Amino acid sequence: MPHDQLRAKFLAVDTTALCDADKATRVLHSAIRSRSATTRIFGPAYTIRCRDDFFAVLRAIESAAPGDVIVVDGGGKEIALAGELFARGALARKLGGIIIDGGYSQPSVPSFPACPG
Repeated sequence: MPHDQLRAKFLAVDTTALCDADKATRVLHSAIRSRSATTRIFGPAYTIRCRDDFFAVLRAIESAAPGDVIVVDGGGKEIALAGELFARGALARKLGGIIIDGGYSQPSVPSFPACPG
């Protein structure tokens, strides 16, 4: 199935229905919350791990393909691993969103999905 069709199907279904249909489906920790008006994120995960600095996030924004969702394992630390400038860069590169298990500074871009933890 082409990516665009799969995306349309997933965006039309509520997350809870997916979890009910497949008990093995993993969901985000409840501490990870949306910082934008766009609350649905869909796309291939571009995963990175970083501790104490945000350089890996910058590289991911530059390297990820359009539609990718950057997923950052920041170890749940409060240090800011992204912020509004990162979100604007990701939006310009047409990325699907950023999910961070860690700190996030500044208000997010309203039209870009960013979910810090």
